[in-house]
Amino acid sequence: MALSLPSLRFRIVPREARHNYAHAEAMRQFFAQGIDKTEHRTGVLIFVSASERYVEVVADAGINDKVSSDVWAEAVHALVVAIKGGRSADGFVAAVTRCGAVLAEHFPPGALKRDELPDKLLEI
Repeated sequence: MALSLPSLRFRIVPREARHNYAHAEAMRQFFAQGIDKTEHRTGVLIFVSASERYVEVVADAGINDKVSSDVWAEAVHALVVAIKGGRSADGFVAAVTRCGAVLAEHFPPGALKRDELPDKLLEI
């Protein structure tokens, strides 16, 4: 019963365990949402778990092989800073803008089949 309280559970469960759980869920969602199904493997998921205090960008091999992990870390950082400042929407806009710029740099608009994936925010 006591562990069902989010504030108590947050203090008891080690940070690494929470982040491992959140990372596993990010990967599950990446595949469950079909983000790995694009023709050129350019899908990108910006994953946020509020309860685990975790943010990650998961990128498919077609784009991930072309950029350093620092690129995704910049998007994560922009999102985290905005969330901490109470501006979640601005953070998502900054992260999406950064990821979109990277995609456009390596796969210019119009070069690939458009709209293979829905452009939407999915809350689970």
